[in-house]
Amino acid sequence: MTYLEYKIAAKKHYKTSKCLYEKCNNSDWQIQENIFYLCGYIIEMMIKYQIFVSINYDRSKNVDEINSNGITKQDISRGKKAHNIYSLSQLLKKYRGDKIIDEIIDNFSEWDVSIRYNGKKENYDTLNLDVNNLLTLSQKAIEELGR
Repeated sequence: MTYLEYKIAAKKHYKTSKCLYEKCNNSDWQIQENIFYLCGYIIEMMIKYQIFVSINYDRSKNVDEINSNGITKQDISRGKKAHNIYSLSQLLKKYRGDKIIDEIIDNFSEWDVSIRYNGKKENYDTLNLDVNNLLTLSQKAIEELGR
């Protein structure tokens, strides 16, 4: 997989999330759960994409081959840090300090395994999700980090 595929996947997940939002009953917590899940992956993929862009990584190389600028595949594609939006955001901040990175941290700090995969309504209720805001931020991430 090359890092360009992160951006392609993020756009695909955004279209799916937007469709869920527009065509389904947004008051259904399971729809909100799925949108939150997809938006988190959109954010994760766009952060990873921008990290590769920022370090001028070879577009033709597999992302698992990374070992440059102190970044290894454990940071990006394997290991616990690879799906932790906060850790990835902090890594990206080393290369660019956009306001959007702080917005991402503020809105997706709770996007972790304990929330993503347990499927219990009470866990989502504590997040007080604003699905429209998550979609807006996901779109903004694609636009601003996708350059």
